[in-house]
Amino acid sequence: MTVCVLLGFLIILACTQVAGRLLFNAGLPDADPVIYHLVLWLGLLGAILATRNREHITIDIVCRFATGKPLMAIRSLTSLFSTVICGYLSWIAVNFIKDEIEYTDVTIMSVPNWVFQLIIPIAFGIMAIRFGFQCMEYLLAIFTGQIPSGN
Repeated sequence: MTVCVLLGFLIILACTQVAGRLLFNAGLPDADPVIYHLVLWLGLLGAILATRNREHITIDIVCRFATGKPLMAIRSLTSLFSTVICGYLSWIAVNFIKDEIEYTDVTIMSVPNWVFQLIIPIAFGIMAIRFGFQCMEYLLAIFTGQIPSGN
């Protein structure tokens, strides 16, 4: 629901901005940074939603030929790799936010830029946690033989 509201707002704002520039040779003040941040938020919220149900993009050519325990082993390794990468990106994003706080860049209605960028470490942190749980589910599946739901 939140993603749909944000997407609707983004479309309306972008169309208003385009129409304003075409008709009046000027757009809404601060609309461009809002659009940039909305795109960022929508992309990362979409990634969070995709990882929730294992509907994210995967490169799984090997998984197409594997079944049973080998498949669970491959998926546990890829989930572990995704956990490490997303955790690292979250850590980097926290340091980025710290730098943004230190150098205070104000963008929209006197609100610091870093407030809108908080989604970056939060999203990658959530995805890292989800991939970590998926890794554990796949490892458990190797030993119990029960394939996790969504596979």
